[in-house]
Amino acid sequence: MTDFHHKKIGLFEVSILLGLSMIWGSAFGAIKIAVDETGPLSVAAIRSLLAVLAIGGYLCFRPSLLPPLSEWLNKRLIFVGVTGTLAPFILISWAELHVSSSLAGLLMGSGPLLTVLGGHFVTKDEKLNFKRICAVLIGMCGVILLFADGLARVGTSLIWAQLALIAAALCYSSSNLSVKPLAHLPAVIIAGSSFAITTLIALPLALIIEQPVVTHISLAAWGALIWLGIVSTALAFSLRYMLIKRAGAGFTSNVGYLIPVMAVLIGWVVLDEQIESVKLVALAFIVVSIIITQRAGVTVKTYKGAKTS
Repeated sequence: MTDFHHKKIGLFEVSILLGLSMIWGSAFGAIKIAVDETGPLSVAAIRSLLAVLAIGGYLCFRPSLLPPLSEWLNKRLIFVGVTGTLAPFILISWAELHVSSSLAGLLMGSGPLLTVLGGHFVTKDEKLNFKRICAVLIGMCGVILLFADGLARVGTSLIWAQLALIAAALCYSSSNLSVKPLAHLPAVIIAGSSFAITTLIALPLALIIEQPVVTHISLAAWGALIWLGIVSTALAFSLRYMLIKRAGAGFTSNVGYLIPVMAVLIGWVVLDEQIESVKLVALAFIVVSIIITQRAGVTVKTYKGAKTS
């Protein structure tokens, strides 16, 4: 029988959450820089390929982490790969051909609501309570405000790009809720498997449809792609799956509330994107929701002995 124990979310888990928000907040700017020169399929393929190479190199020094061959054919692992990397990588990259990186990051803030609501029905240890409901509703007020303002500014002609971002958030939420039963696997294996699946599918499509020319990609775009592949993908997703196993999908989904803050700041500093007053008001809602969530003192179940490397 699986052995569980209750554990309060501590400083280590919160630190990982903050680190992920900074890394993924920067990813939207990097995608914006790279996608115009390569295309959405190429961005998804190159970042996942670089991530596979990075994780493969790491596993050469940690072969003990490799699971039996039968585990690689796990249907849930394949589902996590499709919903957790393949689909959102392509959807977000395509959407950023039409919207700013800050708006993309802000619209992805719908992810926590989807994960927390889904966790209530799918899992046994992430049920909604009054404080969590209040936190989610406050955070979503900010997200709705941003979505409405973005729709008014961008116009209905680009509604598909906005819907693609919501669909990407839904994919991430579905992936989050599917990872917990894979707690017997190291986080780096879950991440590596996801990137391998994405590479196997996205790379041939990119070569056939977009036909990227490596020598035509600027140094800035290559820098963005390398950052995406090594930091925002290989490192960040390994941390993400480790955090889900330690603290649960609901807590991990809070990164979606912090990412908009980072995306807006990075878009402003690096890409000279404007910060309108409505964004500041919405971000205030989001920050308050995080504070309430942390003070709710959510207790989660984790697996004793689960590998978190």
